[in-house]
Amino acid sequence: MNNFPTNEIIQENSCFALRKFTETNKKKSIQFENLNGIDLILKTMINFPNNQQIQFQSFSIFINIGKEKENQNKIKELFGIEIIILSIIKFEKDKNLKKQGFKALSNLGLKNKEIQNQIKTKKELKIEDFRKIEKKDVPKDSDYILLKIILLGGDNIGKTQIVNRFVNNSFRVDSAPTIGIDYEEIFLEVNGKIIILQIWDTPSQERKVSKEEAQKFADKIGIPFIETSAKENINIDEAFFLLIKMILQNPNFYEKLLNSKLEKI
Repeated sequence: MNNFPTNEIIQENSCFALRKFTETNKKKSIQFENLNGIDLILKTMINFPNNQQIQFQSFSIFINIGKEKENQNKIKELFGIEIIILSIIKFEKDKNLKKQGFKALSNLGLKNKEIQNQIKTKKELKIEDFRKIEKKDVPKDSDYILLKIILLGGDNIGKTQIVNRFVNNSFRVDSAPTIGIDYEEIFLEVNGKIIILQIWDTPSQERKVSKEEAQKFADKIGIPFIETSAKENINIDEAFFLLIKMILQNPNFYEKLLNSKLEKI
């Protein structure tokens, strides 16, 4: 699987073979993990999100190995629950796939009601669910998601004021041009998850575009176009929360988290 990460046929056949291995060698499920099987399966699920066979075989593997406490901890640590839930949502009309996904999550210790709630949360995440919190209010040793946002833009368009309004809820009339890179950090909570958001404010770039050009570009790459005002505090929080919402609902985001985790293990 590692040697041919982009070959869909090889990955599909490998998932089938690993499923058979874990079915007939359940006592060797720890050996499966020692071979980095869990992270390989999760990466394959992310790389081929539209392949129902890969998703189904992966669910089956997690059913076979999920009762082992060591495997449960590793799958959760590598955001396996989030990846499985996003797959269930994508194929929610496929009853067999959905049933298999629920069974996999059940083997990982989640109760049916908890699974339903997580699916609902992922599907219906709203900007109203986001809440700014103080660093002192973050529970010690709590898991968190670290996000970094870089602001780019032309001269005197108010990038620093946007950051200042979002982080400190203030507006400075005498704000000086940014020299070098400014940095701000804010703590957020959404549906029980802690997010540390780092915002990097860059110096002015030589890029001037009209509103129509910006709208056209946003439409082309499939992102919202939002007009804001730091002075009047219009759509500032909404713009940042919407961006974070889009990140959290994108399976490719969890691949980056997974890779980041693997580098530290």
